[in-house]
Amino acid sequence: MKRLDPRRLTLGLCAVGMAAVVAFHAVDLWRSYQLRLMESEAFAQTTARALADQFAGTMRVIDAGLIDLSVRLSGRELTDPAARSAVHDALVDWQLRSPATLAFWVTDQEGLLRMTSSVADPPPVDLLHRDSVSRALAGEAGLIIDGTSVGIFNLSRGRPIINLARGVAAPDATVNATVAATVSVDHLVEQYRAMPMPPGSVISVLTVDGAFLARMPWDDRFVGLSMADDPLVQDLLPARDSGVFRRAYPTDGVHRLAAFDTIEDLGVVVLVGLATDQIMAPWRNRLIWSLAQLALVLAVLAGLTAAALRSFARWQQGMQEREQRQRAIARIGERLIGSTTPSTLLETLVQGAREMLPGVGVTLEPAGAAPAGLQPRATDGLATLLPLDAAPGRSAGALRLQPPGDRPLGAEDAAVAEQIARIAATTLQKLQLLDDRHRALQSVENSRRELAQSHARIEAIFNSISDAVYSIDRDGRFTYVNAKACELLRRSAEEMIGQNIWVAFPAAAETALRETCEAAIASGQDRSLEFFYPPLDTWFAVRAFPHDDGLTAYFQDITKRIQADAELRQAQKMDAIGQLTGGVAHDFNNLLTVILGNLEMLAESPGLDANDREAVTLATRASEQAAQLTAHLLAFARRQPLAPRPVDVSQLVQDWQAVLSRTLGPGIQIETAFEGDLPAAQVDPVQLQNALLNLALNARDAMKGEGRLRIGVRQRRGPLTRNAQAEHAIQIEVADTGRGMSIETKERAFDPFFTTKGQGQGSGLGLAMVYGFARQSGGHVLLDSVEGQGTTVTLLLPVAKEPARTASAGQTTRPPRGSERVLVVEDEPAVADWLHRALASLGYEVHVSNHANEALQKLQSLPSVDLMLTDIGLAGGPNGLDLATAAKGQHPELRILFASGNAAAALAADARLPDNAHFLQKPIHLQDLAKAVRHCLDAAA
Repeated sequence: MKRLDPRRLTLGLCAVGMAAVVAFHAVDLWRSYQLRLMESEAFAQTTARALADQFAGTMRVIDAGLIDLSVRLSGRELTDPAARSAVHDALVDWQLRSPATLAFWVTDQEGLLRMTSSVADPPPVDLLHRDSVSRALAGEAGLIIDGTSVGIFNLSRGRPIINLARGVAAPDATVNATVAATVSVDHLVEQYRAMPMPPGSVISVLTVDGAFLARMPWDDRFVGLSMADDPLVQDLLPARDSGVFRRAYPTDGVHRLAAFDTIEDLGVVVLVGLATDQIMAPWRNRLIWSLAQLALVLAVLAGLTAAALRSFARWQQGMQEREQRQRAIARIGERLIGSTTPSTLLETLVQGAREMLPGVGVTLEPAGAAPAGLQPRATDGLATLLPLDAAPGRSAGALRLQPPGDRPLGAEDAAVAEQIARIAATTLQKLQLLDDRHRALQSVENSRRELAQSHARIEAIFNSISDAVYSIDRDGRFTYVNAKACELLRRSAEEMIGQNIWVAFPAAAETALRETCEAAIASGQDRSLEFFYPPLDTWFAVRAFPHDDGLTAYFQDITKRIQADAELRQAQKMDAIGQLTGGVAHDFNNLLTVILGNLEMLAESPGLDANDREAVTLATRASEQAAQLTAHLLAFARRQPLAPRPVDVSQLVQDWQAVLSRTLGPGIQIETAFEGDLPAAQVDPVQLQNALLNLALNARDAMKGEGRLRIGVRQRRGPLTRNAQAEHAIQIEVADTGRGMSIETKERAFDPFFTTKGQGQGSGLGLAMVYGFARQSGGHVLLDSVEGQGTTVTLLLPVAKEPARTASAGQTTRPPRGSERVLVVEDEPAVADWLHRALASLGYEVHVSNHANEALQKLQSLPSVDLMLTDIGLAGGPNGLDLATAAKGQHPELRILFASGNAAAALAADARLPDNAHFLQKPIHLQDLAKAVRHCLDAAA
């Protein structure tokens, strides 16, 4: 550890002390600053609230008078002398009650002054220009307050005033007069001036629109002034009923801390602004005093530090001299200890003593010449003798120190020499012991080197082989593990060596491994097995070889092989079913094309009665169910053509939830959980909906109509499986609270046609279809089920490279039509006939060929063909792909639309489709046919 420099430590402590004093003062000043601000804010808020209450009380007293006057005038004519007299008396009475007003007055419906509290019959002055009068006559309800203006008659003449007005309703609910009051701004200012406010303070009363009503101190320039464009009025005041802000006032440029309080029913805001310079003056005085104190404390600390440093310098000088002497002794001691023979050690001793004691005669007395029985420090006249013992009871001589002159050797010099001699004696004693020990260690080292070389050769052999290897003794304790074993078992060698294998890996004791190892040790015969270890989710192949000390086992991770075998068996089953289903798909979809197409055309016939139309609808529905069954068969065989695109899975599940609720019934509660900010999945949304529906139906049957179904969507990071195609996936968990599955049922759950339901209650294709759809989509399916506790099926789908596109709301439209020339190439007569009639009904000119060669001839004979619609799997000659290639060679501008009922053929041909070609899956609906033909014709050739 590095030694601390006391000077730096002293300076550091001084700096820390100074920093602490500065920090203390800074914190104290900051807290006092914040306290001053808080006190000022509280004072401003309290004052604003009090002034707002005072202003509201004044205005409401005046408004009470206006309401009373409007009631008196309601339904009475101003021309009625009796009415005028009564109203004038009321005006005078309310003026006497209201010290803040200069006058109460009345206008007619034309805005002409008809009566005041001071004059019963004044000249008819036009007051329609007053905002409060015009707004009241326009029908605005409630109390209306003007901004400030200058009075024009009687007591208000030339004085700043505020007008308050209310409309007087006639019997027909129209406004036929106004009652108003003129409030003296001077009266309000005098009230505010009496408030105990700090110098530089401003009290302002504004409408919520920013018009000044009063201000202390008052200035005539505020008459009619509006702050409507000020950010305070536009942003802060409308956002809150009250609050505090700090800013420079635009009226005088002084920075103030201000509080405001809104009188909502009057539409008025009272602001109290305290000049920042004034309210912070006490704090600035405290700041100056604190800085003076701080300077004094820092000066005292600096003086004390300087005195401590001077004292330390004197102490350090003495320590350095002693330290130099000790270092010299240490260097001599190192040389003594480094001596390898007694003779070199004694020579080094004499030389070192002369270096340390200049001027002193240093000689070595031989063992025979030195006096017997020497004390640790003996004297011979003026000389000092220091004994040297090579071993207990055996002397190696003595060191003679002869001082110059007639004085004996000084105590300090004698102590230095004695210390050197003691080091030399100790070293002499150890030399003999080291020599004996060296011989013994050399023998041990030779044996250890030979053993280490043997172990290294064995270790190299075990680490070079591909198998993992471990050895255990007869008590089951690990005695050896190689690097591969540490890798497979996910433990270090230090964690396993000496540990009992069944304690370190308790789950292994529940497998066949323990029985195999114990049997091998007991019988002395080699054993082998394959077993699954659940904690590591791994299959191992083990070969156990017993020996006298215990057992050595070689093992390998065979999980990939086991999974590959299982997937191969599953793929073979699926392929076998796929061969069967794919073979019949083409013919079955051709038949469905004819049936569905004719039913759709029949449904459009206007002559059908209700019974016939219902029969057509039922037949169409049955045909669509047959088409859906074909799609399910193709899906579990992974031969269903998919249309993957970026899909927002969370939104799809939410949109599909209502369908699932109706399907499952009221006894099953559906819960959903969605992780936020999920990327889109690359999947066919229709097939995903079918998969969710199949899982929900299985869950419903497992729960017998009552329970809870949970659907969760989140992102799974990391590989999907050991053989995953993607590093990240969208995970959809569908969990039920049903009866669960047994181990045997779980192993066959994805087999086609396997079902545990009763006769006629299930086809056994549901989970097989989900499995095929997921694998065909580039994902995976996981199944977790415990008998009696429910089942969880997890769909893992690849993440899309692009975000999901928001689907626009669709609407039912009539099939698009056209008049272009279309060549239909179809080897099934019934399908060709329906395609001819369907396209002709859409307005197209249609020509039909039953095989490829005939189609090529018609392309040569017809003037021009805009579109060729061809089946892929044509019989009796070239197929549809070969026909397309030949046709495009002759007519590069020809549009081509492919169709097929054989999904496998469509999938196999996908990579060979020519440019500008489109695909239409059978069975074909009339709407799909019309859209596909129109889209293909409208696309660029």
